[in-house]
Amino acid sequence: MSHPARWKRLVPLALAAALAVGAGGQVQAAAPPDPKAEAYANDELVQLLRVNTPTAADKQRLSTLDLDLAESAGKSFVDVVAYGNHDRRLLQLAGLT
Repeated sequence: MSHPARWKRLVPLALAAALAVGAGGQVQAAAPPDPKAEAYANDELVQLLRVNTPTAADKQRLSTLDLDLAESAGKSFVDVVAYGNHDRRLLQLAGLT
């Protein structure tokens, strides 16, 4: 037994799905911005900075800034790769030196 009301609802959905799949070949994902490339393009200095983090709260605050943390760190510091003025400004606004 067929259900005409169901088909009337499903046909537009099936067409929309087919169009979406067909258009998928033309959709291109954009790569996330590359801070290193942006710094070079703007002639900004890329630096390795030693940031003072004497407390656990300082380390936590630094980790929330979405900066490139280097592998090197000590009891009261963390090294950060700063890609230009934007990264240095973030550190300054967070009260980290």
